[in-house]
Amino acid sequence: MNLLALLIAVATVGAVDVGEHGLVGERVVVVGSVATDDDVDVVAAALRARGLVVLDGDERHGLDGNVDVDGDREQLRAHLMASRSAWRQLDFPLAANEARLALDEALRLPRPDDHLDLIADALVFAAALRLNDNVDDVEGRRLLRLAARLEPAREALDPALHPPSRLQAWARARADNAAADSSFVVVKPRMVGSAVDVEVVVDGVRQQPQGGLLPLARGPHLITVRGPQASSSSHIVDVEGDGVVIDDVVQTTANVTARAAGLARVRGGEVAALAALLVAADADVIIALDVEGAHFGLRGGGAVVRIAADPTDPAAFASAAIAALDTPVAAATPATPPKPTTPATPPQLDDDGPPAWLVAVAVTVASGVVVGTGTVVWQLWPTAAPPPPPRPVTVSCCVQ
Repeated sequence: MNLLALLIAVATVGAVDVGEHGLVGERVVVVGSVATDDDVDVVAAALRARGLVVLDGDERHGLDGNVDVDGDREQLRAHLMASRSAWRQLDFPLAANEARLALDEALRLPRPDDHLDLIADALVFAAALRLNDNVDDVEGRRLLRLAARLEPAREALDPALHPPSRLQAWARARADNAAADSSFVVVKPRMVGSAVDVEVVVDGVRQQPQGGLLPLARGPHLITVRGPQASSSSHIVDVEGDGVVIDDVVQTTANVTARAAGLARVRGGEVAALAALLVAADADVIIALDVEGAHFGLRGGGAVVRIAADPTDPAAFASAAIAALDTPVAAATPATPPKPTTPATPPQLDDDGPPAWLVAVAVTVASGVVVGTGTVVWQLWPTAAPPPPPRPVTVSCCVQ
């Protein structure tokens, strides 16, 4: 699927009626073969449009066949140098692209707080590319403010390397940071594969949230969440008001390895491996595309089902997947028990003793057998009383 088709497909599934089904709010992960990356994206979008919570970003770590995704300081430096070289040659699009790649590499570093000087240099240069065209460029000013936070001791830029307009922009960024008031940020990150608490680092300084809240000055911040023997997650977070939530998910190294191994088994045609991959993904539902030409789904506690639909029609496929996986237990309506019948009058015994048929029944009942019809029970031998007949059960719905 080409880029245009992908954009059209995503737009098509963007506004649908969620309807009523039991998968609303459940966490779903979509995986596929190497050749189905586009289909994975649009099917995920279709499921999201129908009320499911789709795992993406850091939560997919290890679910795309990638295990070693950590950034590298030397690679960051290489992108920054390439950006500067392109700028000197007046190739501004290439310079901007290399600057973006440098920042992407910085955010993938396992411990970006150990490389704040280099990251600040990359931010300053990326900002310069934008401020050269417009000294009031919003994104350029944002990048400078973040750089100033990462290196608060740098009071001024080197006038031998930067023009007066950029020196003023740096001074303005520092002033904006100093004047910013604080806002409370909700911090609730978690680590899959371990119960150990995660570490939160803000602008290179470890922070300890109190009651899940962390006061941060308004403006951009570099947030890193990590844990022992686990991956790290870094983002540039803009704090402009209350309501910002930091809920990054990091994975233990062992869990990432288990995810990659499980995905390889599924891609190799081992559908039974979906159960282990679902657990490693920390999801409620998993959908696998193109497992040797077929598509399958699994909901926690259920069985693997085949989805007989074409993922190139993402809306139809999402509906088919939900129909195949949504098997709620219907509320049972209590059946009305039959009305008791009037017991027949037992046969009267004559003076010669019980008839032969009753003697045979008595012998049978001596072994604990009780004869019943409807809700009327005859006990033909002195034993413990049978349980009372079933009564209607009142069913209430629903728990709020």
